[in-house]
Amino acid sequence: MKNQYRSWLRLLCGALWLLLWAGPLVSTGAWAQTGLAPPLQWQRVVDKQGVTVKNQDMKPTSDGGCVVLGKLDNGQAFVRKYTMSGDVSWEQSIQGPNREELWAKFIVPTQDNKYLILGSTDGIDTGYFMAKLSSSGQTEWVKTTASAGAYFTSAVQSADGGIIAAGARRNPAAA
Repeated sequence: MKNQYRSWLRLLCGALWLLLWAGPLVSTGAWAQTGLAPPLQWQRVVDKQGVTVKNQDMKPTSDGGCVVLGKLDNGQAFVRKYTMSGDVSWEQSIQGPNREELWAKFIVPTQDNKYLILGSTDGIDTGYFMAKLSSSGQTEWVKTTASAGAYFTSAVQSADGGIIAAGARRNPAAA
């Protein structure tokens, strides 16, 4: 019992010391100056005039900016590229080749500063969905493949410029 009391007292004293030491750092903003928390560079609300954007993924880009992937209420995929200072560089909406609803889930920057968009389709023919955008946001191609309940989960660019993609199936028995 005496040892438990001493352990508890040491823990309490340590916690009080931490509060006395860290309290002034947090209240004065010095916490960020210690290098433990980077300062906020910029922040943006991702929206598209009058249309709800459901954000899915975000990746840094080679120029210090970032690219954000979302889904619009009308079933299109939505990509917006931000510069390092937080300005919009470009944005693009992507529609399925047969006007099917796209569930874009992942964006993958490629070695040639382009972007792969990965996900699934929804509609009469559900299945895999992949698109490639140029470095300026222009749609180079959109591919869909009917495969019930299937969706892409990741992709990488091979040394020869090809694409290696992996996927999954929501209901393996549906194959």
